[in-house]
Amino acid sequence: MTRKVKLTGIGLGISLLIGFTAEPVVSSDNSQLPMGAKQQLAGAHGGSSAKSFLGLWKTVDPLDGGMITASITDNDQDGTLELRLSDTFIRVCQPAAGSPKTGRGIYEGSGTVVSSNLLDVTATVKCFDSNNAVVDSLTVDWEFKLVGDTVEFTGTGLGDNTAIFHKISH
Repeated sequence: MTRKVKLTGIGLGISLLIGFTAEPVVSSDNSQLPMGAKQQLAGAHGGSSAKSFLGLWKTVDPLDGGMITASITDNDQDGTLELRLSDTFIRVCQPAAGSPKTGRGIYEGSGTVVSSNLLDVTATVKCFDSNNAVVDSLTVDWEFKLVGDTVEFTGTGLGDNTAIFHKISH
């Protein structure tokens, strides 16, 4: 009979002194994981459905160095994914693009999974003035492509550049 041991810091030291061998508590085939954990694990490793896109994603804008955070959800569970994206600096919302723009705004949109690893999104950028009033809006089209544990983001506003998003939360 094999003895399964879960080791912590002190437990590890004692186990080494008395000669126990450590084995994983959960087998490598994930058969002992609850169903929800199996689904999260599959999604974290590039599954092939809309669920793979769900979560909170982060990247650095390759053109201006701004931090971009994207939240992708399917709250109404209809297969159309909702997107809210924030950027620390939005070029089309900067003062040089016309007063009274401040460089602040938010992107909101929705998208559909068109293949096992491709999400097409249409979004609207809303630019704010110093009083947080929307002073301008612009429609943009983007493509999110699953590549391993990351998402490649291309489309309007990025030129020939691609931003690589990393999932930071499910």
